[in-house]
Amino acid sequence: MDVSNTLYDKCVADCGEERNCSAQCDKPLSYLPQSYLRVFWNLVFWSSQLLTWVVLPLLSSYVTAGEFTISGKVKSALIENAVIYGTLGILFGVLLIYVVASRHLDSEAIKVLCITASNTWGLLVLIFLMGYGLVQVPRA
Repeated sequence: MDVSNTLYDKCVADCGEERNCSAQCDKPLSYLPQSYLRVFWNLVFWSSQLLTWVVLPLLSSYVTAGEFTISGKVKSALIENAVIYGTLGILFGVLLIYVVASRHLDSEAIKVLCITASNTWGLLVLIFLMGYGLVQVPRA
């Protein structure tokens, strides 16, 4: 979908001064305006971030909790994740302060740094989990 939109937009832009671009550029069946693509991309990106950083760790901790009641399992999962995210938050905060102070970064560079760190973490977790799965699945 994105490729067909890009090719169509490039064709219309290359058409330039000519008024009748519809003869040269066929609008694809899957064409969506840029505003729709931006909304869709934001929806997919932020929902995957929410699932990755909040929902799945809580559910994982809930399942492995040794409590016998639902409220006990929820409390145990919340405490476990608070300890993990608190530790990671303190480490990330100290590292961020160090990098900002030593490199004199502006807000845009900090935003890029945070996105890069998030993507790197996700790729590392994916690599570790895929390696585990490739070994563990044939054993089952």
